[in-house]
Amino acid sequence: MLVGLFWPKWVYIKRFGYAGLFSYVCTTDNDVPGLTNMCFSSADGIFAGKFRSLTVSFAFITVVFALISLIWGTISLFTGRKGFFYTAMFHLLATITGYLATYWFYSQFSDDNEELRAVISRHSDVTYDEGYFVYLAGVNFVFLASMASGLTHFNQE
Repeated sequence: MLVGLFWPKWVYIKRFGYAGLFSYVCTTDNDVPGLTNMCFSSADGIFAGKFRSLTVSFAFITVVFALISLIWGTISLFTGRKGFFYTAMFHLLATITGYLATYWFYSQFSDDNEELRAVISRHSDVTYDEGYFVYLAGVNFVFLASMASGLTHFNQE
């Protein structure tokens, strides 16, 4: 799940990777919009929109829930406790908040911001849907692993 959420191509920007989140949309001398790490004129950051705080908040909560799920599952695996319910619960919460984070992140690229969408598409080799399927694949893999560890504990007793 974390691999899918923080995969560099997830931010649509192949050339900048993670730094793309903090890049700016600038207009060059030829009046062509482009991405850069700083502008000499007025510019809008990719995360300067109204969804920035929601995206960052849900992404942070997702990481917290995912870490709790991972830690709880690891502890229950090595101590022999029945930690499946709590592991699955925190994992489900991480999945929900991760979905909300990706939804609000994608809202940055709505039809209202045509200039940004045009810039992003030139530096992209992955679409939103492809990135989200990678995220879901990670979610399902971790969830199946936590289920397997939980069922192992149930069968031991």
